[in-house]
Amino acid sequence: MLVAGRLYGASDTLREFVVNETLVKKLGLREPKDILGKEINFWDQKRAPVVGVVKDFQTNSMQDPIKPVVMGAWKETYALAGIKVKPASVHQTLAAIERIWNAAYPDDIYSYEFLDDKIDNYYKEEGKLSILYRLFAGIAIFISCLGLYGLVSFMAMQRTREIGVRKVLGASVTQMIVLLSRELTLLIGFAFLVAAPIGYYLMHRWLDGFAYRIHLGVGLFLVSVTISVAIAWCTVGYRAYRAAVANPASALRSE
Repeated sequence: MLVAGRLYGASDTLREFVVNETLVKKLGLREPKDILGKEINFWDQKRAPVVGVVKDFQTNSMQDPIKPVVMGAWKETYALAGIKVKPASVHQTLAAIERIWNAAYPDDIYSYEFLDDKIDNYYKEEGKLSILYRLFAGIAIFISCLGLYGLVSFMAMQRTREIGVRKVLGASVTQMIVLLSRELTLLIGFAFLVAAPIGYYLMHRWLDGFAYRIHLGVGLFLVSVTISVAIAWCTVGYRAYRAAVANPASALRSE
């Protein structure tokens, strides 16, 4: 998208340049329009004026900062061509392009790649790490749920008499469930207070590898602890409910 000036005209000879906003900033100019009309000299051989400035766009991975870009029509430097094809006729289009290429440049090798594949290659390592993180996180959550279920079962057995007495005195099922789940909720909250700073540090270090990245806010950690508590309550809820609805007479007689 243009922010100043115009695009260079159609030509196979270098006559005009279009640059990006980063180049304008690198040259110490305050406004994009300030560079219009100024000449850029390449290797003391090619000199042409700047006729337009476009918004910054990423040409590499988000791990790298946006670089100064100069664009112009210069046939001696042509090495790549960007072609937009319809998904429904990809194979036919590629075959036609290859025939035209081989007819025009019989001594040069024809090769192509899709833009989405190129972009995907930028983040292939992150994609693999994401799969590993999800896998190990799922295993950890499953093991944690087993531990929580075993812990609430043990607590229910240890407090069988207390539960029976409370029910005889008029305690509701909801109160019994809260009683059994409250301590586990407090333990989860304490674990979160320990894990949150560590998680923030590790995530911040990983994000430092990207020139353009999100900022970790409090909301992300609040959502995390909310989901953790919800999973914990779902895990212990069934066992706590069974203990809460048990016949208090049987519990007191067994004690």
